[in-house]
Amino acid sequence: MKINKKLLIVLIVASIIPVVLLRIEDWVSGTITTYYELFESLLINGLISLVVTLSISWVILSILAWLNRKLPWNENVLKRLLAEVCLTFPTALLLGLLMGSIAYPINAQPNQPYSSFIFNFLAISGVMNFVLVAISDWFYFFGRWKNSLIENQKAIADNEILNREKIAAQYEALKNQINPHFLFNSLNVLSSLIHSDPEKAEEFIDEFAGLYRYILEHNEHAVVPLADEISIAKSYAYLQEIRFGAAIQFLFQVSEKDIHAYHIFPLALQTSLENAVKHNQASLKRPLTIEIVVENGHLVVKNNLHLREHKSDSTGIGTQNLTKRYRSYNLTPQFVKTANHYLVYLPLLTPAQLATS
Repeated sequence: MKINKKLLIVLIVASIIPVVLLRIEDWVSGTITTYYELFESLLINGLISLVVTLSISWVILSILAWLNRKLPWNENVLKRLLAEVCLTFPTALLLGLLMGSIAYPINAQPNQPYSSFIFNFLAISGVMNFVLVAISDWFYFFGRWKNSLIENQKAIADNEILNREKIAAQYEALKNQINPHFLFNSLNVLSSLIHSDPEKAEEFIDEFAGLYRYILEHNEHAVVPLADEISIAKSYAYLQEIRFGAAIQFLFQVSEKDIHAYHIFPLALQTSLENAVKHNQASLKRPLTIEIVVENGHLVVKNNLHLREHKSDSTGIGTQNLTKRYRSYNLTPQFVKTANHYLVYLPLLTPAQLATS
């Protein structure tokens, strides 16, 4: 085990200061009378104290580090406490006994009994063990508290970011629907229908209103049932099919079982449909066909490629926000372009995923 540099400095200072204070006391009391004796005593006692302190510290801290890995406090507090006492205290006493026996011939006072000298070493070792265990456990719990605090702050920050991204995605979807081109085209279609087919004009208004109502009503929803998203996507498809006629075709091939088994982010499907319409030409000679299916837990939006010669204004914000929102569930939508098709794979959310998120 590596000892932290700051802790190493503290241990060195803690081992030297008592030796210095005791030698000063001996000098003042007259036990030591010459500078040579003072220097010799400081050197020998300082080295012994340093070796004893660092050796015991390294062994005890290694045991505690091993216990943190094998038997952390959060698993079993009583067992961990017993393990610390049973492993560190006897180890410290054994080290004290061993080092005291080695140091006795070198460092004992004249006529000092072996038992008295060893007792001092055992007492010092026991106190050191108590202090080291207390400091180590304090750092352990402080570190866990600090990490928990950082994780909570990060979770709060991530949640705020996700909320902003959700709002931005909803704003982008709403902006796409109320942009002048969409409104102009929709009103043109409605104007012609009013004269040619009043009944269909009424249907057009109902679907048009339903589209906006869905966007506004699902403002606060994190996810929505796939059935709701499919339903509003069909409203969007209806408006586009009225506008383009046979030049565009939406194929919803999702089973009733799948429709009621999954959830999805609001406007995720509609964003994908809008991108397909926005970036591709639709004509009677080369109709734009958009398929919507469920495959392997993904909602797949597939369209044939017939890109516009002049790219429409697009910032890509809708797609970027969609990708970021999926990160909250550790999922990633896929965007695949082949020679003839463009495919969007939107991960679907199961009740189990929603329960654990």
